[in-house]
Amino acid sequence: EEDGPSSCSEDDYSELLQEITDNLTKKEIQIEKIHLDTSSFVEELPGEKDLAHVVEIYDFEPALKTEDLLATFSEFQEKGFRIQWVDDTHALGIFPCLASAAEALTREFSVLKIRPLTQGTKQSKLKALQRPKTMVRDFRHEFSMTSK
Repeated sequence: EEDGPSSCSEDDYSELLQEITDNLTKKEIQIEKIHLDTSSFVEELPGEKDLAHVVEIYDFEPALKTEDLLATFSEFQEKGFRIQWVDDTHALGIFPCLASAAEALTREFSVLKIRPLTQGTKQSKLKALQRPKTMVRDFRHEFSMTSK
């Protein structure tokens, strides 16, 4: 007991639970173990909501090149779509606005998988967060240039 609660073993807890149960005066009281499933909680990094225009492109062949990825998203290139590599099988697809990213997420791509950045790997999220202001500024500039 001097070592604190973390020093108790499962047997110690069982003995303590039995002692409490034996000393209860009202037997209709039951002790129920509480289990909290945290698997559904998504770890969100600060600033992630500001990057809703970024998607993760993932699980593709390491042999693919930037040109291959850009060709798949060719219809978005005129609007200012860009690629930023994370590693050999992950890249960020950076769209000029949320609407373009949302449109791309509804499409089926034969050789690529895409998902919202919020569902992406931690490495992709960190890569996107390294320079978010630059990313947003560059695209606002490019978007204004293409819409003239």
